[in-house]
Amino acid sequence: MIIIVFGLPGVGKSFFAKTLAQKLKAKYLNTDIIRNEKYEHFDYNEHNKTDVYKHLINEMYNYAHCKKDLVLDGTFYKKRIREAFLKLSNDLNIKLNWIEITADEDVVKGRLSEKREHSEADYNVYLKIKEDFEPINTHEYLSLKSTNFNMDDMIKKAIDFINDK
Repeated sequence: MIIIVFGLPGVGKSFFAKTLAQKLKAKYLNTDIIRNEKYEHFDYNEHNKTDVYKHLINEMYNYAHCKKDLVLDGTFYKKRIREAFLKLSNDLNIKLNWIEITADEDVVKGRLSEKREHSEADYNVYLKIKEDFEPINTHEYLSLKSTNFNMDDMIKKAIDFINDK
């Protein structure tokens, strides 16, 4: 089973994705962590961002062939990025479970005002990615709204969504 958790910075997707992966005993991979491991100083150009997602594609390929469960965590804000994962899933004949995490802007502002372990995204980055986010209209996904108090409910809804497929 492959699960892609996506959304804007600060919405709680990494906390959710890591919690979901632990619950499912799946491997967890995060674009921020990969970026920090691959690059000492990351330049947010298209080549480098694409390189991080290519790393995730390779990991998805490996886990799908081994029939191991995997949770991927990133913004996936561009259609071309998502299409690469959809193409691989079609080529491998595996179903991807897409889960979008959203949050109210006041919650996002609060989260992004605090230092986070792997991401340096601030509210300006959130606004930029929000502006650049290309809507999803090619495949089914579950959308969950994150608050500071609803993780158990989100996990339950995600597991129900995954099991219904």
